[in-house]
Amino acid sequence: MKLERIKFLAQLKTESEADNVPNVTKKNAEFLHFLTRLHKAKLVLEIGTANGYSTIWFADAIEEFDGHVTTIDHSTPSRNWALENFKKVGLEDRITSIFGRAQEVLPTLDQKFDVIFIDAIKKSYAEFWQLCKPLMHDNTLIIVDDVLKFPVKTKSFHEAIANETDYQAVIVPTDEDDGIMLIQKGDNTGFYTNQK
Repeated sequence: MKLERIKFLAQLKTESEADNVPNVTKKNAEFLHFLTRLHKAKLVLEIGTANGYSTIWFADAIEEFDGHVTTIDHSTPSRNWALENFKKVGLEDRITSIFGRAQEVLPTLDQKFDVIFIDAIKKSYAEFWQLCKPLMHDNTLIIVDDVLKFPVKTKSFHEAIANETDYQAVIVPTDEDDGIMLIQKGDNTGFYTNQK
């Protein structure tokens, strides 16, 4: 990543914390960037833009592969802030921002994505998961944030994943009180249990 972007993201993170914007942690952002590059992803879908902090990390990761990020959010102030941030780091041409509720937008998408990142309304995770299935190809990697920090809100999602037989899932404890779930197609028999 270019030094200018690193400095910009550091400043944006500071502003986000001051304004209580629910961004991923820097550690998680670096992990997302690493996974996306490792996956050689060209098409990324993000559910939950906020001010574009994680979006920029994704866009930077796919830049060398001539990729593109599609991000969804239904907050006008957040989206406007994000659009400004994309321009400031020179990534506006690599990002498509869609305004609307993910439950309404996802069924309208007609392409398969290499990486799908879910980080929006926690109680809707189970619904997002079902809507993302048609957007997966055989090697799609789904990344879900905040899967340990909000056990009550994400309970239905964990139950849905535990009952899947055609998808493998694993939780990576990236923060002291939280973690990220990784999901791919594959035999899930005896593979996933909702435990720290």
